[in-house]
Amino acid sequence: MQEENKQEKARKWGLAFQKKYTVIAIYAFAVIALSILLVFFCLNVSVVLSFVNRVLAILSPVVYALVITYLMNPLVSWFERRVFAFLVKKKPRYQLRRALSIAAAFVLMLLVLGVFLYIVLPQIVTSTVGLVSSMSSYIVNLESNLREFVSNMGLPQEIIDQVLALVQSAETWFTQIVSLAQQCLPYLYGITVQVTSVFYNLVLGLVISVYTLMSKEKLFARTKKLLYAFFSPSHVDRAIDVTEKCHKIFSGFLSGKLLDSTIIGILCFIGMSILNIPLAVLVSVVVGVTNVIPYFGPFIGAIPSLILIFFVSPIKAVWFGIFLMLLQQFDGNILGPKILGDSIGISAFWVIFAVLVGGGLFGVAGMFLGVPVFAVIYMLASEFIYKRLKKKNLPTDTKEYASEKNKINFW
Repeated sequence: MQEENKQEKARKWGLAFQKKYTVIAIYAFAVIALSILLVFFCLNVSVVLSFVNRVLAILSPVVYALVITYLMNPLVSWFERRVFAFLVKKKPRYQLRRALSIAAAFVLMLLVLGVFLYIVLPQIVTSTVGLVSSMSSYIVNLESNLREFVSNMGLPQEIIDQVLALVQSAETWFTQIVSLAQQCLPYLYGITVQVTSVFYNLVLGLVISVYTLMSKEKLFARTKKLLYAFFSPSHVDRAIDVTEKCHKIFSGFLSGKLLDSTIIGILCFIGMSILNIPLAVLVSVVVGVTNVIPYFGPFIGAIPSLILIFFVSPIKAVWFGIFLMLLQQFDGNILGPKILGDSIGISAFWVIFAVLVGGGLFGVAGMFLGVPVFAVIYMLASEFIYKRLKKKNLPTDTKEYASEKNKINFW
């Protein structure tokens, strides 16, 4: 009996020993493999990046499809809840409801796009062509008006000459831009090919997005099944929880900011039409599009718009500047908070920080997406810090870490 117990203990010890060193061997193999891959990547950066770009180019329709699915899903869900809910009250016709909701959402999207292409885009093109063709006369009129204005003010001749030289340099700058545009005409073929490729991938993405929207619950369930098969349930549950919070932040910010910018663009067009300010359609589109960038967007849209209107009519440019300032005050203090609410969850300082870092790294897209991305990082960091403080039985309220005389400044 004792001999059998010794053999059993020896067998268990041997299994534990074997398991221990098997794990060590696996980790060692993983470290060596990753080291080899890192060395290969460092020695063949161009080859690896070329391969990655090739893979991304092949998968670009799928990427477009995922983006379209994410953007269209709220509208499809709204049609399911509000318009076609009667299809499942008496008989469970869920597929029919989903198909009709997808069709209605895409029809609505195409109608909005068609209205933009039919009404707004031609006016933008007309305004741009008219502005370019009349710029020389605008500059001449501006030079004449400025000459008369500074002469009536009784300024010294040196200042008058400097102001007129500035206007003449603007005319030279505009002439150089027109010449540069003419030189770029031969490259239009390459640009056309790229645009055609993007359009082709976009159409494929639209087709794929229909299938993903039809079976989004099944795709999500299969993804969860795959994760549960390879990872522990606690880690998967944590990942799902973080994903849901990220979705809440992104969807709230994207939908709210797009709605806010659309309303601002429409109000800008109405106000400019009432004040009879030129280039109303073109400027309103610029103001609406740039408004999606938090904080810096209004300035990015206002400066070129003011310059364009100033060339046409300096007095109208002053009126536009006053109107746009009032419009942005309305957006920042009333409309924006009403639509966005607390969907971001970070202070103004961190919004500016996110816009600066995102814009510096990824350009205009980074300025727009930097805010929700940073909001997600801020949320995860806050949860981690909260858990660490609770584990140490320390207060979690930030106010508790301020001195007594500074607590009054917390609100």
